[in-house]
Amino acid sequence: MPRPGDRAERSASSPDVRAALQRLAAGEQPESIADELGIPPSTLRLWRDREQRSEVAAEDRLATLERENARLRKLVERLRLDRYMLEQLLKTRS
Repeated sequence: MPRPGDRAERSASSPDVRAALQRLAAGEQPESIADELGIPPSTLRLWRDREQRSEVAAEDRLATLERENARLRKLVERLRLDRYMLEQLLKTRS
């Protein structure tokens, strides 16, 4: 049960969160965005921080996948060379 003076709780959808973060990045005052959405400014800061951590995690994941992709490409190239050498060996023995 809400106490007197508490803001009404409202769950924000993902598009609301993205739009609020874009407005925040554009330089709009966090208090005005929070008031408009009916959330405390601390929630807006939480969303911003969570988004920043998510971006960092995505960048780390991309770097990891790029390294793995390079490793697999080298492995495939080695296997192609091995296959070619074996095919040549079979041709010379036939």
